[in-house]
Amino acid sequence: MIWIGHSLGPVFMLHLLKKYNFRLKATIFLSPFLERLPEAAWQIDVGNSTFYSTDFVREQLQRKLGFTYVLYSTNDPYVPTPYALRFAQLVDATVIPVKDGHHLGGKFNKLPLLEELTKTLIGYEKSTNPEFLTK
Repeated sequence: MIWIGHSLGPVFMLHLLKKYNFRLKATIFLSPFLERLPEAAWQIDVGNSTFYSTDFVREQLQRKLGFTYVLYSTNDPYVPTPYALRFAQLVDATVIPVKDGHHLGGKFNKLPLLEELTKTLIGYEKSTNPEFLTK
């Protein structure tokens, strides 16, 4: 199973992984953050406040996440770069900046980089299985 989450979705995903015992093949987080954003309007902050958390146990998450990527924009109007990078550090992700990607949502109808990352993860376990390699 591969999970992909955007904006507030990634911290919600971490809550699910903390609560339930299962392992993912991979996770891709787009514009993630863990805590209140500096420019959040109070209306948005009220709704988001139940999701914010920084008390995750890094080692437990890393065992469950599989291959992990964080994509963030160099000019995100909502999630400043340090917030995305703190998230990436927690989950030990490979970090990929997207130049001028805004919030990696409204500007794009498609995100080819995301599609390509997902394609490389599908079937990965077959390519590293010793039985598969010897055939």
